[in-house]
Amino acid sequence: MSPFYRKVVRAGIPVTIVTLAVVLSISPRVRAADGVDVPDPRIQKGLSIAPVPLNLHGKDEALVGLGSYLVNVAGDCNGCHSAGPPTQFAPGGNPYFGQPKKVNPATYMGGGDDFGPLIPGSASIVSRNLTPDKTGLPEGGHTLAEFTQILRTGIDLDHVHPTCTGAPNANCVPPPFNGALLQIMPWPSFQDMTDHDISAIYEYLGAIPCVEGGPGEPPNRCSLASARVIWIQPGSLAGFGDAGALVVAGNALGPVPAGMRVTLYWQDKTAGTPWTAAPYTALPDSKGIWYNEIPPANVTLSHQYLVYATYGDSTSASCTYLGNSAFNACP
Repeated sequence: MSPFYRKVVRAGIPVTIVTLAVVLSISPRVRAADGVDVPDPRIQKGLSIAPVPLNLHGKDEALVGLGSYLVNVAGDCNGCHSAGPPTQFAPGGNPYFGQPKKVNPATYMGGGDDFGPLIPGSASIVSRNLTPDKTGLPEGGHTLAEFTQILRTGIDLDHVHPTCTGAPNANCVPPPFNGALLQIMPWPSFQDMTDHDISAIYEYLGAIPCVEGGPGEPPNRCSLASARVIWIQPGSLAGFGDAGALVVAGNALGPVPAGMRVTLYWQDKTAGTPWTAAPYTALPDSKGIWYNEIPPANVTLSHQYLVYATYGDSTSASCTYLGNSAFNACP
């Protein structure tokens, strides 16, 4: 959130006056000046500027890219839906200090920015956590239909600050404010977005990592288990695994049933194959490290591959092998 925007919000000026219109889309392709359909450039831009690793498993990549563009470029959603200006950017990455911009992934879209009460003595308005919970659904586990309802009507499905029925107190908002509706959040502007854009934002929010905390959120909203892919490289470089295979390493931690194994999924991005589970699972060692591979029969080293892993109810972010016959580190 820019300093000007924050000042006018805290001064009580209606957010719709200062909210910039979001450029809407209806297709992953746009029509160039010569009348030829070309890919929507916002999709690739959104994927390239996403400030956190993205879990693309089961996601529409074009929707995720467009959603990232709308969230991070057109909307600056993290400006409100992080813990506030002191922690919005990583140390050394605050552009308002003349530093190269680097968003703080520990607070990204996790809510917690306290805008204060609407009147003294009433409930403080605190931004919500929009990251996925352990269900994998964003914004506190809400469905797309619920998320659309929130943006279209402003309804507060979490009922964090009901309307006061008596004297104002720290748990309610006084009339004429309607506690059943989100306050501060500029939903009156967002309610006119297309269904496609709302779906894109929802798809993107479902791909970002979970962050703990936020108003109305239970403790341990993120999975207690964690899975991560660390690197992927040809077996010839790794020094082990089947000849011609792509070897994958990762870690898996957390309280899970004894004997829980890691399942690796892969996709040949170049060939456009569907996601496929590796034929065997991996048991993490005492430090949580595991290894697996994409079998050589399924590997063309010049192709690009995507991989991710699951461990208990945790799903890692996706990692890319670039088709370069080299070591590829994961974010």
